[in-house]
Parts: sequence; structure tokens; C-alpha cells
Amino acid sequence: MKKIKVLEVIAELDRGGAETLLINILSNIDLNQFQIDFLCYGDKFFDYEKTIKKYHSNIFRLYPPTQVGMKRHIKEVKVFLKSNHYDVVHVHNLFNCGPVLFAAYLAKVRVRIAHSHNTDYLDEGKISFKKKIYYVLAKFLLNVFSTHKLACGEKAGKFLYYPWCNFKVVKNGIPSEKYKFNEEIQKKYRNDFHIANDTLVLGHVGRFTEQKNHKRLIEIYSQILKKRPNCLLVLIGKGEKEEVIKKQVKKLKIDKKVLFLGVRDDVNNLYNMMDVFIFPSLYEGLPFTIVEAQCNGLPIYLSDTITREVDMTGLLHFISNDNIKDWVVNITSEKEYQKHDESIKKIIENGYDITTTVLEIEKIYKGDVL
Repeated sequence: MKKIKVLEVIAELDRGGAETLLINILSNIDLNQFQIDFLCYGDKFFDYEKTIKKYHSNIFRLYPPTQVGMKRHIKEVKVFLKSNHYDVVHVHNLFNCGPVLFAAYLAKVRVRIAHSHNTDYLDEGKISFKKKIYYVLAKFLLNVFSTHKLACGEKAGKFLYYPWCNFKVVKNGIPSEKYKFNEEIQKKYRNDFHIANDTLVLGHVGRFTEQKNHKRLIEIYSQILKKRPNCLLVLIGKGEKEEVIKKQVKKLKIDKKVLFLGVRDDVNNLYNMMDVFIFPSLYEGLPFTIVEAQCNGLPIYLSDTITREVDMTGLLHFISNDNIKDWVVNITSEKEYQKHDESIKKIIENGYDITTTVLEIEKIYKGDVL
């Protein structure tokens, strides 16, 4: 049987929400039916590169439209698609979906999918007039030339697609059993990191970018320490703001109370040693890490800018980023930092297990109409 050839287009393959979703799909989809390849931007080595190659997937690279111009990018993608004969193009690049999907249309690709993973611009700082014009044109292209419009949540879909366009929410499924709380792993990891049993461990998983708001996270944590000195903050991830945050931690003289763990491939185990998950992002689509943390049964404190769709367990406390005191009071007044064993069941019931997601994705790749 001839395999359906699928090209996943995403800027990078480092550890992030959309990237992790793709890895979860790749490791659970029927590879007897589908050949999954990747098209990325730039020539760096990606965190997920070795994992992808284990599944006999190819990684191709081009320069992004913001670097070479939209016209040239469309031409390059069209030539690439025509010479490689893909049946499906699935694009995860927010507004950069537009040029790719137009190129896929010109190359007569049968299934052309736009996928929204966010609820705001990914630019750090002010957006130039030229870039705004680019976004308007790119948004037009992705809305007109996609055959399927997907989103990780309602807010993410409404952000990227025109009001009169139908889109489908495909949930960010996870391998739920992998994230289930394990007391033995908790003991092992706390021992490995020399963390006493009575230490309150706060955790955060996310790239060091403006969007993830680490600056506010450190401000909140420094105030928590004044009420609960026996605390430790564990930060997992990397990014351009990492050194800035390290300087902030040092300036506040709390560097002995913060662990920077960088990029890890054992995040599922690290959740086990946490007591609380804290997530003051400025904006999100539907954050992957919040689904994982809920599956582990962690009480979660997150900014009120994030969609309520993500709350499936009642473990979430939404707080305004404008009020540090509310964060401190809520976190330090927790009566008991106990893992909730029923969380994994609720995650599965709400359709956030990867098997449910993959079944939906397979139907779409086969060309089913939404």
C-alpha cells in the first residue's frame, strides 16, 4: 500500500508546545500508512532531531519568508513540493503559514492544513508597519488557500482565522500514562537533586522568551521566599532571555534557591519532584505544559490571560499578572501540596490523550472534510 506523504512545516524543532505535539503524533501515528517529513527554517541542530530520525523521517531546511521575501519563499516551497510529491502539507508557523499554503496550492497538494498554536503575535516588542502589512497578506493567504483549518483551542482559532471561516479544535494530546504521578520517581529525583522532603518545590517549564514572562515569575518567587524560605524554584528550558533572568536572580540574591536545568528529555519525571506549577505567561494558545502538569496532579497557578479551556481538573488558579501579592497569597496559603491521583482520568475523558489526537489527525491527513 502506498504511504500518504505528509510534510510538517514548522520554524524549529526545539522543545516547545507545537514541536512536542508533533513528536507525540510522530511516535503514535501508523507509520505503515504515513510517511512524515519536516521542513524547518535555518541550519541549526534541533533538540528533537535525533528523535525524528529514529522514525525514518527526513528534515529539510529553507530560509524563512521574513529573511528571503515572500515571493522567493513561495517559489522555493513550490519547487520543493513539486519535486517531492507530498499529499499533505501541515503548517504550524502562525502567519508564515500563508506563503507555504499558497505554494502548496500552486504545487497542487491535495490536503493543505493551517494549524494555530497561539493567541497573539510571536514578535518580541513593537511590530513594524512593514511587518503588519506582511501579516495581513499572509493571513489572507492562509485563510484562502488552506483546505483544513486547525487550532489548539477556540481562542487560538479565532486569532488566526477569519470570523466566517470554520476551524476545528484538535487537542494537544499527550501520552498521559507517561505523565502520571509516580512516588518512587519523586523520591529518586529529590534525592538526586539533594532536595529535602520538607522543601516546597515550585516548577516551571517553558522557553526563556518575553512571552513566558520569567521576569514576573522571579518577582513573584522572590516574594514567596519571604513567607516560605524553605523553597526551591526549578526552571526547565532555554532561550534568549535566559542570561537576563540569571542576572535578575543573582541581583535578588536568590541564586541558591533557583535551579536552571536547561533543556531536558525527562520533563515527565521532573514534574514528579514538584509540589506546585507556576506559569505567568503573557499569552498562549492552549499551553502543552499545563496539560502535562495537570496529568501529574499538580496544583497550578497561571495568568488569567490564558484560556479557561485548559482547565480540565479544577487544579488551576487563574491570577492577574498585575498583582504579585495575589500570586504570593494564593501559593503560600495552599493547605496541602498533594498530588491529585484522579487527574489522569479527567485528562483522558476530556480527549487530551495522544491516541485520541492521532485518530483525528489521521482522518484529516486522509482528506476527510471537517
